[in-house]
Amino acid sequence: MNTRMIGFLLGRILMVEAGLLALPLLTALLYGEPLMPWLATMLVLAAIGGALSLRKPERTALYAKDGFAAVALVWLLMSAFGALPFVLSGDIPNYIDAFFEKEGNLYTTSELFSEEEIDDFFDCGVEDIENIIDICKAYDVKCPHEFRLTYNVISKSFDSNYNYDNVTEALDKDVLELVEDWFNECNKSISE
Repeated sequence: MNTRMIGFLLGRILMVEAGLLALPLLTALLYGEPLMPWLATMLVLAAIGGALSLRKPERTALYAKDGFAAVALVWLLMSAFGALPFVLSGDIPNYIDAFFEKEGNLYTTSELFSEEEIDDFFDCGVEDIENIIDICKAYDVKCPHEFRLTYNVISKSFDSNYNYDNVTEALDKDVLELVEDWFNECNKSISE
């Protein structure tokens, strides 16, 4: 992973965010609202963004996983710094509330799905796993540790694979290495 290039890219984006905060700063100026929350946030963004993008890295190539990491970090950082003016002004005193604020409302998963739907979703998975364990015990067979269900878009069919070994022990890899292997496998199958 090209962390220096990701940092450089994040720095540039934070500097753009600092520049974009000039619009609410002008609005605050027009309406006679406090300017300090906006100025302080712009200064912090410019300082961090400038420090991250001070020197362009030698290797500028970005691969798919670098892109995924950069996009995820951009979303997090822009939200994290975008919440600062609300907290500094005292309009939203709780930072977590400011982080999840949108159009004057706070959004969580319970806004999108009812508690009953969320419970049903997780209960379904737990019940299925419990049923598989019961069936394996009833037939005195080893229970799988891993289930993989793959959908083939071309043939419009499902395929399933089972693994009966503890994957981290069998492959002598930690979970992060397994996720990276899975990501590379997906990337390879997409590019074919």
